[in-house]
Amino acid sequence: MVRRTFGLIFLVFFVFLPHDAYANYLRPLPLEKKVHNSDLVAVGVITSTQDVVVQQRRELRYQKVNITRVLKGAAKGEIWLLVEGSIPEENLACCEPGKVYLIFLKSRGDGRYSSVNGNDGMLALN
Repeated sequence: MVRRTFGLIFLVFFVFLPHDAYANYLRPLPLEKKVHNSDLVAVGVITSTQDVVVQQRRELRYQKVNITRVLKGAAKGEIWLLVEGSIPEENLACCEPGKVYLIFLKSRGDGRYSSVNGNDGMLALN
């Protein structure tokens, strides 16, 4: 009886104990949805080795991207891309200077942009 009770308690604790959480995991969107959700789809080269930091409630870090070809939307020259934001989905683990990316971006309303689908909105081409 004690063994059975211990087994039941163990099972209940095992089921309700926290496991690896994926609450901040963004599922990769299909290409059509990335394009649909984007204000700007372009090919660009990360050019800045220094970030610009904008102070708000939390620091936001941007990197400069030189747009070489626009596939959707309108942008010329260089834009600022959010690489470290206030939520985990805005923290990009990409964006090496000199690399070329196919980028799916949403306008932040201040002339700056953020990735539509987190890291999956930045596809390295080289």
